[in-house]
Amino acid sequence: ALLATRTSPLRRAISDAQRDALIVVLPPTSRANDAAVPHVCNSVLSTTSGPSARWVPDVHRTMLPQHVRLVGVGERIAARCAAALRGLVDPEDPLSLASVVPQQLSLVSLLQRDGALTPAAIAATWAAAGADPAPRAAIGMAADGVVDIDLVRDGPHGLIAGTTGAGKSELLRSLVAGMAAATSPTYLTFVLIDYKGGATFDACAALPHVVGMVTDLDNQLADRALRSLQAELRRREAVLRDHGVADLSELRAQAPSTVLPRLVVVIDEFAALVAEQPTFLHALVGVAQRGRSLGVHLLLATQRPSGVITDDIRANTNLRLALRLQDTADAIDVVGIAAPAHLPRGLPGRAVLRLGADDHLTFQTAQCTTPTDDGRQTELTVLVRAICDAAKLAGIAAPKAPWQPPLPVTLTREELDTSAATAVGLTDEPDLQRTTPLLWSLRDGHLAIVGSAGSGVTSALLTLADRTLSAEHSVDVYVIDARGDNRWAEVAVHPGCVAVVRLHESERLQRLLHRLRAQARGQQCESPLTLLIVDGLDALRKALDDVDSVAEYDALEQILADATTAGITIVAGAESAAALPMSFLNRCPARWVLHLNDAHDAALFGVAFNLVPTSLPGRIAIAGSGTMSQLVAPRVMSLATVSSTTTSARTAAPIAVVAAYIDSAQLPASRAVENVTWLSLGIEFTTGEPYLMEVPDGEHVLLVGTARSGRSTGLSRIAAAWSSAHPGGWVGAIVPRRSTFPPHFAARSARDVTAIAALLDELTAHLASGPGDSRSPALLVIDDAEAVDDVNGRLASLAGRGSGLCIAAAGRPDALRQAYGHWTGVLRRSRLGLVATGGTDLDGDLLSVVLPRRTPVPARPGLWWVSDNGSVRLMQMGVDDCEVAGSELMTAL
Repeated sequence: ALLATRTSPLRRAISDAQRDALIVVLPPTSRANDAAVPHVCNSVLSTTSGPSARWVPDVHRTMLPQHVRLVGVGERIAARCAAALRGLVDPEDPLSLASVVPQQLSLVSLLQRDGALTPAAIAATWAAAGADPAPRAAIGMAADGVVDIDLVRDGPHGLIAGTTGAGKSELLRSLVAGMAAATSPTYLTFVLIDYKGGATFDACAALPHVVGMVTDLDNQLADRALRSLQAELRRREAVLRDHGVADLSELRAQAPSTVLPRLVVVIDEFAALVAEQPTFLHALVGVAQRGRSLGVHLLLATQRPSGVITDDIRANTNLRLALRLQDTADAIDVVGIAAPAHLPRGLPGRAVLRLGADDHLTFQTAQCTTPTDDGRQTELTVLVRAICDAAKLAGIAAPKAPWQPPLPVTLTREELDTSAATAVGLTDEPDLQRTTPLLWSLRDGHLAIVGSAGSGVTSALLTLADRTLSAEHSVDVYVIDARGDNRWAEVAVHPGCVAVVRLHESERLQRLLHRLRAQARGQQCESPLTLLIVDGLDALRKALDDVDSVAEYDALEQILADATTAGITIVAGAESAAALPMSFLNRCPARWVLHLNDAHDAALFGVAFNLVPTSLPGRIAIAGSGTMSQLVAPRVMSLATVSSTTTSARTAAPIAVVAAYIDSAQLPASRAVENVTWLSLGIEFTTGEPYLMEVPDGEHVLLVGTARSGRSTGLSRIAAAWSSAHPGGWVGAIVPRRSTFPPHFAARSARDVTAIAALLDELTAHLASGPGDSRSPALLVIDDAEAVDDVNGRLASLAGRGSGLCIAAAGRPDALRQAYGHWTGVLRRSRLGLVATGGTDLDGDLLSVVLPRRTPVPARPGLWWVSDNGSVRLMQMGVDDCEVAGSELMTAL
């Protein structure tokens, strides 16, 4: 009954226990042909009360019994027979579970067969091994003795397979520790690559033989390791070629002073590595093909051999070992027989070693993670510590790694080689087994930097700004901060920084873009070197992509297109490569990629998705070179730091805010050239430069604005500018209401109809006094034009007269629009004038122009839209009377 259920405890005990034989005794009522006989019984003996019995030797072949007679034996004879049967084991049976093959084996006990494992004993073993020790290690016990592996004899490369729980990782640890205990770090080194998270070789990483360790936690490290290994092969080939030898053994014999240790690359779960790094497998085959003579050995371990063991790998891995596998096909693929697929599950560490095409060995591998007697540490930990102490005892220096140390997580300016003035970071060059300073200067051309938020784009731009300001002479640095990072305020205090403009500073942003566009067009070049840093070029283009900022958007696009020919270098940062114009990217010889949330976005920069850096601030991939770099962390630019390191000073004027009040004394002088008068009126908002209105002879100026918009002050500035350009000219004014028109024009100022008629008579006489250029030009200023009636059409007649007279009139836009047939219609034909801000979109119709919907700053007195034959620009009018201007401004506010 205890055997009748498959999951009964007795059936489980029978299947799990490793026994030489099983005898089941059934009640005498049972017979061989009854169902009560358990199916696990292969043979059946039915006894009777007498000496005769029936015997079925194999129930799977026949159930016909043989009649036999029973002979009783004593206890002593039975024990002797059992002992004799015990030795009858086929030594070539790979599935033999004879007790001579241990079920468990300790690595320490296995290695202690050759001597103690104290630091002194290990150092003595290394010294006795000579100048060309074999990379050998005892790894287990077979029926006929200890099993060891020699990579020179059995390799040079090996393949190890085993399913989960079969003991593969344990075997790798035992193999590494065993070789390290037998061979000095001078002649043997390890590179450990663990694509199972790094837990396999945690304890082994402390060995003095280990020169590098790579895990799957950083994909870039795997690519770096492979490229470094290829570089190491090239270096070893050069060493052998210089000494004129064919392999490492010959080198050690002829030039013992040239130390070139064997390098064993151990890869745990290389199937996962190949899946994540598709090009890795092909490169590994190349390493395997060239590694024999160069002293480079590969040990590849995997849980799933299917699909990754190619013909090239099979041809280059003579040493093949399989622990328990799930599929027969995998077992045959690795060792050539199906035995590993039938190894019992309850025996972790049981393995089949392929010695040849028809030569296989079944053995038990050694375990090294068994706890010590005190239970505080494992045997591996104790052994690793003893090996480390042996290296110190023998005075063995740390072996040279096949690659440079990884780039630091953070890099300070003190850690960087300061001999290179343009160094901004460190570049890892695994193909050359070195790290070099990352250099960049203005003469290298445009630079595009892309990275997700928090990846360090702004920090990279700050570093470049700091390095440029510290190393360059006569450079003008402009910064557009579209991200709103407060650290740019530290750059703004530097003497070489022209301006740091935020995205919300529409006035300064507009002025900066138009200034650089003029430089890109070749209209001005104030500095031989100009650097434009845009922190968030994608955000800037998006913000300017609006109807009201079309001019600024076009200016930005022209700067990006023509900056190179104008001596402007652009360094732009963005969160997405797709948001940058391809025309600009094509002009960028240097492109840096920081961490991206969508790694495939880096393809637009020419960087493979698997080379996109992890989320380390300042870690960049350089397009085109396939190298990785770490940027210097930006420093805090205090005033003391700036004063002590400053080598550059700006030559361009700062990007300032146009003041609400501009003293006309600060403006350049007006002038008259031939038949054109240039009136110095104020500051142009776009460029921040003085604005001179071009008034051809015979043309008129119309000022349109609401109450308290500065009409009278504007007329005053025009009159003053006209008088400055024409010192002997005639100036008269018609002011029908109370006006702020300056008192010094009161001599020719008319208010009522009679006075106006007299003034017009005087003007007519002046115009008729001399022919052509012999007479001085005249200016007639008319304030509140909508309230001035044209008696007998004299004003319209004078306006249409032509040369010699300019009429500057100001009026309210709503009144002028409603005054059909008004004399100001003649003035409007010149399409020259000013429209005060703060009105409506229809105000521009009086001068046949379309006004922008918004101004960079809120409307205020003296802020005018200037219309000049269809073009529109913004200007802040200068004032001549400080008290009047201040009164108007305060009233408006």
